[in-house]
This record gives sequence, structure tokens and C-alpha cells, in this order.
Amino acid sequence: MPDNDQITHVWSYYKHADDLQHRRHQLFVTLEAALIAGFVTSGSTRPTLALIMALAGMAYAIFWAVLAATVQRGMDYLNRELKAGDPTYDQYLRDVRPIRGLLSGRLVLNLYLPIIAFMVWIVLVIGIRQSPGGILMLSNANFWTAIAALAASLSALFAALYTWLTFRLVRGQSEPNVVIYVRHDESRRSILQIVIENIGHGLATDLHFTRSRKIPREAWGLSEEDTKPSQWMQGGPLIDGIPSLGPGDSRKLSWGQYYGLKKALGGEPVIVTCEYKNGKRRMPAVTATLEIDSFTGTDALESHANE
Repeated sequence: MPDNDQITHVWSYYKHADDLQHRRHQLFVTLEAALIAGFVTSGSTRPTLALIMALAGMAYAIFWAVLAATVQRGMDYLNRELKAGDPTYDQYLRDVRPIRGLLSGRLVLNLYLPIIAFMVWIVLVIGIRQSPGGILMLSNANFWTAIAALAASLSALFAALYTWLTFRLVRGQSEPNVVIYVRHDESRRSILQIVIENIGHGLATDLHFTRSRKIPREAWGLSEEDTKPSQWMQGGPLIDGIPSLGPGDSRKLSWGQYYGLKKALGGEPVIVTCEYKNGKRRMPAVTATLEIDSFTGTDALESHANE
């Protein structure tokens, strides 16, 4: 697992790659739209130039797909390193990427757009034919008019799709994002904490929590023989909710120690679901698993030997 310095360096590389990919998306959409506009404008008077533009557009679409896939592979590697070193970032990604699979943003921008652009150019080239004398000319006017209208519509679609994806990206950077996780108390390494944190950039309001079962609290015990009877959580943020949680703000609850929690939980984790709002808009619910099995062999067991 990467240490903090490595995570910082990986994050800086990832931000650079993401910015580079974003700028290349802009260049691709702009250039393809300009080539289509030039093709439509020159097609009726200079079909040879129009054909050159079409071939250039097709070549650029292929080049873009290959280039985008190469950069995306590097970003995927950096992303895996970040998720391995920072569980909070891993949960953040799961929360802010509700659209996955074949409709994910990465496939739309890196694969579907180049394929659509390439197919558009093929359809446009059909509108050009070679006369018996070897001169390039347009086919019948009605067909050409229809193709020109289709090209203009697809150009507008490209621009609208890119604008929508950019809007989602910008909006996501200004939204709250609430995560819930278990961690070591840095000042008391044998103590495990439940942390409710807003790692986004907006104010989260009206936070409410639902639980799959009762949550134990004050479950102390540094060994199996040393465990003490725990109590059930009757109040606090996970029971009463939180009116508002600012960017970077958190609520930290001392939950207990490893063996005490292991006995109290009985091998069954607690599933917590958080619902909250960004202004008047309800955000996607966040689900977290409160468990202690993953702390086996960590400082939660070992630190008391050195205290």
C-alpha cells in the first residue's frame, strides 16, 4: 500500500493526466465540428477539398480513439494506486459515479464519440462520387441536402453531449460528498473510531442515517479475556442525524477496541445508509459497512503492547 508521500505524488500525476485528457476532449470535439462545417460549406463547390477534409476527419477520429485509450490506461493505473492507498477516495468514486458499464463517461468520451465521428464521415463520403471524366462531384442534390442536415445535427449533438459531461464534472467538484468509515484514532492507536466526513466542496445538510442493526458503543477490550460488556448507541450523529456538515468537516466517534468490538458485533457488520441534501436537491444515498475484521493484525491489536 502506498504511503502518504506516494499518494500525494500519484494524485498530482492523476490530476495532470485528467487535465490533459479533458483538454484533448475539447480539441477533438472542436476540430471535428470545424471539419464537418468545412465539409458542408465546400462540398457543393469544391468536392475534392471536401473529400480531403473527410479523410482527415476519419484519420483524426482513429488517432483520437487510440490516444485516449493510451492515456486512460495510465489513469486507470493511477486510480488503482489511489484507491489502494486511500479507502476514503475509493468510497468517493463509488458515490460520484452512478453511471457505470456501457454508459460510463469514459466510454462515451474515449470510444463512442470517435466511433460516431468516424461513421458520420463515412456517410458524408457517400455523398461524393467520381464522374466518368475523373472529376469528383456531388451526387444528387436531395441526398446531399439530407446529409448536410444530418451532419449539422450530429455536430450540435457532439457539442451538447460534451457540454453535459463537462457540466456534470464541474457540478461534481462543487457538491458535498459524505463518507462513513472506521479508522484508528491517531492519538490512541488501539481505539477505533467511526468517522462521518464531508470530503466534497459543498455544504451537506439534513443528514439522516439508517442502520441494519443496533450499533455497539464503548466496546473495550485489548484481548479476548479483557473484554468488557458494551452498550448500544442511543444518541449521537448516527442516531439523531446532523443538521449540516461543511466541506472538510467531520464527526468522530470513539467506537471501542478490537476485541471488545469483535465480541459486540458477533461477526456481523453494521450497514449504515446516509441520506443528505445539497441545498434543496437530495444527493444519492451513501452506504457504508462498519466492521472490524479488516483490522486484524493491525495497530488496533499491536499498539497496546507498546503503551
